Amino acid sequence: MNIKYYIKNVEGLSLPKRANTTDAGYDVIATTDPIIKGTEVYDAYKKSTKLWSDVSYVEYGTNLYIVPDTALSPSSKCVGANDVHNVHTDLRPRSSISSKTNFVLANSVGLIDRGYHGQVMVRFKYIFQPADLRPRDGYVNGRVNPDKMYKKGEAIAQILPMLTHDIDFEMVDELPGENRGGGFGSSDLKKILEVAPITKKTSLAPVETDIFSRGATLGRKITISDFLSNLMVVPILVHGVTSLPELINKAEMWARGFDGDIYSYTENGKYGICVVSSDGDIIGKFEVGSLFN
Repeated sequence: MNIKYYIKNVEGLSLPKRANTTDAGYDVIATTDPIIKGTEVYDAYKKSTKLWSDVSYVEYGTNLYIVPDTALSPSSKCVGANDVHNVHTDLRPRSSISSKTNFVLANSVGLIDRGYHGQVMVRFKYIFQPADLRPRDGYVNGRVNPDKMYKKGEAIAQILPMLTHDIDFEMVDELPGENRGGGFGSSDLKKILEVAPITKKTSLAPVETDIFSRGATLGRKITISDFLSNLMVVPILVHGVTSLPELINKAEMWARGFDGDIYSYTENGKYGICVVSSDGDIIGKFEVGSLFN
């Protein structure tokens, strides 16, 4: 399938092209030197130190103005080749970015809407390396390494045509399909935090214990933060963390994988928190420590 693009005829333009006929993307050429946007550091004589206290981004011009056509090329050998369609353009990093530069594309993947008629500008975040850092007047500033930036005339990114699909939104009371739960990092957390098997020996009955600083009991509904913050001794090393806030955060992220209320529990001299469903079933456990040495 061929898609026609209109390109504005301007001075200094280098047409995007593939490095190889089998490549998906068309290389975009920088038509300017890198333009650093940030806060430059000057000395007492207002001369540049070539150091930066921050770099918001590094930008390149391309002299590239493009608009995709709304009709497929007649040479396209597919059904409905002359149908009207909608196309947007992805701007993606080149594979050389990781080896030749200290850049990452500022917006991960650039989205160029069909209605945008301005110049395609390419922005990168500059990642300071240890060798770039310079202490000065009690602060640490950074040097932008010119050898780790693209130069004028080099291919700096690639464009890729993409079909735009319309979305039909429908309001429903319940979402269809199975609810996998979780959120950011939840799949990895389920691997890291092995959920102890649920057995009939698990007790939610109140149990008096001296492991808490304020006379709390096990076997009651509680928040994770209150439960862990009340412990006389917090077994942080058991869970691979270095502080109480880290342990609370880890336990709360684990709990997001379940739908239910949080209770404290005891089982065979162990204690921890568990999730109880609306049906009263224990559906997940996070063991915290032992009642006895």
